[in-house]
Amino acid sequence: MRILIYSHAFAPQIGGVETNVMNLARGLAERDRGKAVSVTVVAQSEKKDFDDSGLPFAVVRRPGITQLWKLIRKSDVIHLAGPAMVPLVFGLLARKPVVVEHHGYQAAPRW
Repeated sequence: MRILIYSHAFAPQIGGVETNVMNLARGLAERDRGKAVSVTVVAQSEKKDFDDSGLPFAVVRRPGITQLWKLIRKSDVIHLAGPAMVPLVFGLLARKPVVVEHHGYQAAPRW
């Protein structure tokens, strides 16, 4: 199974979403090590001086629209760490199961 986790924020940034995505990706990748499970994290954050090569999963940073479409097409499950419209639409168009994980609480005033 090929799992794609899309997150706007990821290491080296620090925060709740970044920590949750790291823990989820690491847990999935290490739990089924040696089995037919591959995890790819797609992030919009820059790498800076962070070393992605030490992670037990692949990291794709700041993909273009075509590369994102190809990554989604070859994945079996799409996990969005927060609402992200382009990956959501691509996942639905590709007829892939899409999970949206919502972080935080945003309230709108009642009119």
